[in-house]
Amino acid sequence: MGSGIMTETLTDSWLVGLLCLVLGFLLLQLYKLVWGASSRAYKLPPGSTGWPLIGETISFFRGINSTAQPRQFIQERERRYGEIFRSNLFGRSRIVVSVDPEFNKHVLQHEGRQFQANYPKPLRNLIGKYGLLSVHGDLQRKLHGAAVNLLRFERLSVDFMEDIQNLLHITLAKWEAKRDIHLQEECHQLVLNLMAKQLLDLSPSKDTEEICEAFGHFSEALLAVPIKIPGTKYARGFKAREFLIKKIYESIEDRRQHPEAVHNDLLTKLLKEDSFSEEIIADFILFLLFAGHETSSRSMSFAIKFLTDCPRALRVGNFGPGVFRETKEDIKTKGGFVIPRGWTVYVFLTGTHLDEKYHSSALKFDPWRWQPHLQDQELLKNPSFMPFGGGARLCPGMHLAKMELALFLHNFVTKFRWEALQDDKISYFPFPRLIKGLPIRLRLRE
Repeated sequence: MGSGIMTETLTDSWLVGLLCLVLGFLLLQLYKLVWGASSRAYKLPPGSTGWPLIGETISFFRGINSTAQPRQFIQERERRYGEIFRSNLFGRSRIVVSVDPEFNKHVLQHEGRQFQANYPKPLRNLIGKYGLLSVHGDLQRKLHGAAVNLLRFERLSVDFMEDIQNLLHITLAKWEAKRDIHLQEECHQLVLNLMAKQLLDLSPSKDTEEICEAFGHFSEALLAVPIKIPGTKYARGFKAREFLIKKIYESIEDRRQHPEAVHNDLLTKLLKEDSFSEEIIADFILFLLFAGHETSSRSMSFAIKFLTDCPRALRVGNFGPGVFRETKEDIKTKGGFVIPRGWTVYVFLTGTHLDEKYHSSALKFDPWRWQPHLQDQELLKNPSFMPFGGGARLCPGMHLAKMELALFLHNFVTKFRWEALQDDKISYFPFPRLIKGLPIRLRLRE
């Protein structure tokens, strides 16, 4: 009887294995058929598609995770196919990767006409349907315009300069008392406090500490495997999003119930304009919190890391490695190739920022490389350096990020001397970060 059960089990296992093999073969053939049918009429950019379904995604992430050669994936394909090549990444088989500065500039400047933003759905679900990465057309222009207006330099220097200075003095005094700190984590909390004050008029407290912790889970989920099972990074990211949105709605309700209270923040200004629904405002504020928190905090810690090593910050530590755009019409590229309508173009900004062709000794911190370009604002026109993106989706918080970074560096460098407690390395996966968090020891300057 036992032998019969074993035989039956082995037979079932063999049948399941055969079924999986046949199903895999059929999927492969279907994949080839669909791919061939969709591309036969076009002279597509050269490239490779990798494995069915997963494509070259693993190779891409393995490449950018290299501390020594973050451009490895790009360099191998650039040698074979050129600066614009076809691939299969992030679950998208119809995708073209570009590290061509002029083409990248063209893509970003023709948003809404030839191209439109089209980020992976799992990321859009986390950001929210009214986050700036998700919206298009009139709503995108209105939200982007509102953000640019609220975060313009003249307004920031009047409304928030004093708040930023006060918060920096309080924070640096706390660091002085600690003496030994992990700068990357401290910068995350510092910038979260700055953004919470400017957007929601929240002062540093247990609330802002909880918000910062939630943002950690939220950020981790953005490039996690999109499986919403309890315990996974993606599921924790959604839980963090719910918590953050709840905090924003609480702030909105507080403004509604206490209109006499004076709040000098962006939320109050948005509510007074009465141009957007509460749902749109909540997603919009969440996106600004996230974008401002991640970019500025990483730039701060990277800047100190490079100053420590050299007694590259926006160029080599750029939080947004690339942008996704969908073609709205057939697009011709160099060499007579065509990117068909409906395909995705991944503008890989980090790939250009770390390219030796455009930045000699690209992995080396050399601030003097920019000096010849500063006199006539030539740097603003340089397509090989676009840390804030470009076109209709140019980062609306650009002036805020520059102000925060400039004030932080001035206060930190004039107040402290420091030494690294451990040798630290840079990883570009899933986002640029310092692997050990940059542990340093602080000493007051005499």
